[in-house]
Amino acid sequence: MQINWNRYIIEHLPISLRKIGIYALLKVLLSPILYVYNKYVKYSNKMRQQSAYTPQMCMLVKIIHDELGLTSTIEESDGKPYDFRVLVDVANTDVERRLIALISKYKLAGKNFVLNNAAITWQQVWDNYQCEKNDISYVFANYVCEKLEYQGTWGDYVCERFDISHTFDNYVCEQIGKQTNYIHLAEEANKLVRVTVDYNVSSDITVSMRIRTHSGFADTRKTTIPRTGYQSYIDLTDYVGLISETLSIYEDDNYVYEIVEDTPFNPA
Repeated sequence: MQINWNRYIIEHLPISLRKIGIYALLKVLLSPILYVYNKYVKYSNKMRQQSAYTPQMCMLVKIIHDELGLTSTIEESDGKPYDFRVLVDVANTDVERRLIALISKYKLAGKNFVLNNAAITWQQVWDNYQCEKNDISYVFANYVCEKLEYQGTWGDYVCERFDISHTFDNYVCEQIGKQTNYIHLAEEANKLVRVTVDYNVSSDITVSMRIRTHSGFADTRKTTIPRTGYQSYIDLTDYVGLISETLSIYEDDNYVYEIVEDTPFNPA
C-alpha cells in the first residue's frame, strides 16, 4: 500500500496545531522514515517483478532489457552442442559478465547456451607450416636405368649414369607435428570461470569441471567452445572445491588440446 505522507501528517494533527511551521517541522522529523520507506517500496517492487520472471525464451529477452538495458535476440537450437544462442552487441566486458551471470540465473536448469557478441572482433594469423604451390628442381646424382636400343648390338636395358632435372607443377605438402592448443581456465568475479583458447578450435570441444558444492555433493558444470567461438564461461555458483577437469576430445586432425589453469582452484 502506498502511503501519502503529506496527508498522513495533516490527518494526525489536531486541528488547532495544523499550522505551516508545525507541519514543516514534522516533515523534517519524519524524513528518515520517508527515506527508508521509499527504499522499501522500490525494493518490494523489484522483488515482485523478479519473482514473476520465468525461464521462457521471450521472458529472458525481457529480463536482459529490464536488468541491463540491452537489446538481445535468442535463437533456439536442438541441443547440439547448445540449447540456445543469445545475440547481443555490447563492448563493455563487465556488462558482458553480468549478462552471462543473469542468463545462468534465470535459464532452465540443465540448458546450455552460447553468447554471440557482435562488438567483439579478433584477428587470426598463421604461425606454422602451410601447404602452398612450389617449384622444385631435382637432380639425380646416381645411375638411372633406361631402355636403349643399339642397332645390331644390344636389345635390352643398359644402365648408364644420367642427370635428370624434374620440376613439380602442383602442390607439395610436408608432414609436420600437431601443435598444442592450450585451453585456459581463469576464475573471475561472481563465481565465473572464463574459458579461452590460444587458437580457434577445429572441433567443437566441451569443457567439464566436476566440483564439490557447499551441500557436500558433487556436481558437473560444462560449457562448449564452438569452432566459431573464441571464449566461453562456466558458472561455479555454490563452488567449494575442484574434483577434476576433462575435455570431450583431446586431439583432432589439427591440434592436441591441453587444459591450463591460469588461476589455481581449491582442491575438493
